[in-house]
Amino acid sequence: MDAGFTLPGLQLLLDDLPDGRRLAMARRQVEALFGPNDAGTERLLRFANGHDCIIAHADSSVVFEKRTRQ
Repeated sequence: MDAGFTLPGLQLLLDDLPDGRRLAMARRQVEALFGPNDAGTERLLRFANGHDCIIAHADSSVVFEKRTRQ
């Protein structure tokens, strides 16, 4: 993702993400948008849930996965 990525840009990407697909984002970019502390993690979880996504953390990235609708 672009280093100057914005929250509205991420919202658009997640809204258009097909069911079951993933979007990886560098951890430093996620921390820039949501914050590096526990409050930022909570904001990230709520944001992902609001866009029908789950998240997985890795050492250097965060992966959003769109939930499959049944």
